[in-house]
Amino acid sequence: MKQSNTSTGYTFINTSHPDKRTRMLKPIAVREEMDPQSDDIFYDGLIEYYSSRPYSLEDITLAEFGANYEIRGKKKPAKNNSESDTDIEEETAYSIDSTLIGKPNKCIHKRKIRKIIRYVRFNVDKNEQDFYRENVMLFLPWRDETADLLNINCKQVYETNIDRIKDLYQQFNKVEENQLDNDENQIEAEQGNNNNLVQDDEDWVPDDELLNDVGDYVETTNTPDVDKPKDGGKIRVHLIDNEQYNDLIRCLNDGQRQLLYHTTHIIRRQIWGRDDPAIKAFVTGPAGAGKSMLIRALAQSVIRIANLRPDIDDLSLPPVLLTAPTGKAAYGIRGLTLHSAFKLPLNQFAGLLPKLSSDISNTLRCQFANVKLLIIDEISMVGIKTLGYIDQRLRSILRINKPFGDINIIVFGDFFQLPPVLSTPLYDSFEEILSKYPSAVEILSIKSIWETFKFYELTEIMRQKDDKQFAIMLTKLARGQLEEADVKYFQNLVTQLDVTFQPQVMHLWATNNEVDEMNRRVLSSMNQVGFISEAIDTSAKRQDIESAKKLPRQKTMGLPLRLVLKETAKYMVIANISTEDGIVNGAIGDLMQINKGQTVGGKEVAKRVWIKFDD
Repeated sequence: MKQSNTSTGYTFINTSHPDKRTRMLKPIAVREEMDPQSDDIFYDGLIEYYSSRPYSLEDITLAEFGANYEIRGKKKPAKNNSESDTDIEEETAYSIDSTLIGKPNKCIHKRKIRKIIRYVRFNVDKNEQDFYRENVMLFLPWRDETADLLNINCKQVYETNIDRIKDLYQQFNKVEENQLDNDENQIEAEQGNNNNLVQDDEDWVPDDELLNDVGDYVETTNTPDVDKPKDGGKIRVHLIDNEQYNDLIRCLNDGQRQLLYHTTHIIRRQIWGRDDPAIKAFVTGPAGAGKSMLIRALAQSVIRIANLRPDIDDLSLPPVLLTAPTGKAAYGIRGLTLHSAFKLPLNQFAGLLPKLSSDISNTLRCQFANVKLLIIDEISMVGIKTLGYIDQRLRSILRINKPFGDINIIVFGDFFQLPPVLSTPLYDSFEEILSKYPSAVEILSIKSIWETFKFYELTEIMRQKDDKQFAIMLTKLARGQLEEADVKYFQNLVTQLDVTFQPQVMHLWATNNEVDEMNRRVLSSMNQVGFISEAIDTSAKRQDIESAKKLPRQKTMGLPLRLVLKETAKYMVIANISTEDGIVNGAIGDLMQINKGQTVGGKEVAKRVWIKFDD
């Protein structure tokens, strides 16, 4: 059930040149059933529907069409409920032929409540041709875009029909264009020019200046529940309300706010057409320095900046892509794993990055259409080959042959923490890389790009700020710089336990065999009746099934042949099932219930288990 709604929605009309519009490609299964000579490979949008409007609406303009009418499929009429923005009774009395020309399954309906229209709003001084084409496109009727807009002198048509265009323009615009431009120029003049990364001697940035620069997020009826976790691999963004956002900004320390201010300033200029180079930055700091909080502040700020542009304010295509190398880390920042976001191969020894199918590539291109900032957390766990894969993917998807597709990228992490598994870390020198990969040009290339990342260090500990001495010792421990007094302090914290068997205490072991033995002991000590769930393998060849039963877990994605299930026992997920829900590798919970069923052969099996996770 919706918690809130607004009485007036908006619709965005993409008035960009046809060559610069992003359109959704039809699935390959649909295209295979089409005539091989057909060029109708994209889904229709508002502009295509307008071109096919009934002849009775010949004199209506695109602006009026977008604001006053909607398109429905004849086979699925909308329900007459309180959330509909059309009036069913009015539609019945409406006398026009509602079927679109050339689209017999689509019909037009008049809205009960007119929508606000948004469009690109080209500046006459910066994009003169697009400015005149956009105004003619919106405020004069036309039928064929190529013949009526692209192959004419739009400036001449605009000047000939200036009174009619201005009259209709006033109906859809409450603020004059020159006022918007003046406001923008005033803000930029107050901000000043900052083309370098944050300098040590920059002044402290007040809360109100940060908040005013970013602005509030404006809710629209076109914004879905952006926190739904049901689309695997789709970019999702968790939006906090404006009050929470203000509290978040006020909690930042000087170092965090300086980087935030610099980043938002650059991205805002880029969004409004300035030619600032893409940011490439590495933000580091010890554990507890507030890296995760800064990631959250950056994401929420960029969302609000993008919300000011009508063509990129729909959160179904968010402006920030939050990623991390592991499911646990991705869940911590409400993001995606790198492999899910960029469709990377699971096997890092696969050699060259496999090309994406046209369907997947086009889907990612649409999903990344509005991305202005890529954030990668826990960069210490990302190997140089994986970073190279991300660079290749973005170049290919965005069709821009510049590092990371020329989008802003900020990576967070601490190289004193976990290194990548079986991969070359980013901090290895050129000499070390050459000794391992003497002919790997791609790896040397991404290493060269990595060297261009600007370094920024957060030094103030936020997590243990009430115990500064302890925070300093933790940092010294991570860097291997403990002094004798520090060692004694930590030794006094050690509690002697009988580690041979403590069922309710987390144990860390060096080998899988030791882990398996400990699990067997814990389960055996429990009084509950156990249920053995045995893996069911399927294959056309029986010898393959028998061979699979003998494979070690390293070759079965960690899945054991048999798993002992006991209610109230703790279990750990060892694969990323749903990053958005936190059901990821390393998630721990108590087994609450086992739902059993039977196979066709009558064998009892566990059909479903219910786990109550710790967090």
